[in-house]
Amino acid sequence: KAGFNRIGGIVADEAKDIAPRLSGALAASVRPSKTKNKAVIRAGGSSVPYAGVIHFGGGVGPGARGPHNIEPQPFLYDAIEGKDGELLDALDDELNTLISRLDLR
Repeated sequence: KAGFNRIGGIVADEAKDIAPRLSGALAASVRPSKTKNKAVIRAGGSSVPYAGVIHFGGGVGPGARGPHNIEPQPFLYDAIEGKDGELLDALDDELNTLISRLDLR
């Protein structure tokens, strides 16, 4: 869990930097989530219920962007772009740490 949380932190930190800002609440809500077998990044919550609408856009029906005409701003997806090497290196480090800790060499 800790390793996937650290890997998710790489993406979460980037997402916080590039998240759209008015008040900063959306950026502040971005965080990695501790899971057993994958890295998960979450945004939003009860105080920031609009996170999904900002990320995916507001829409009803084909081609519509909803009553507020909100264009998607996929900051979470964008945070992953260009991070492939860094994420793979972090995963490699975590696996090597686990191999050493469990004396599997």
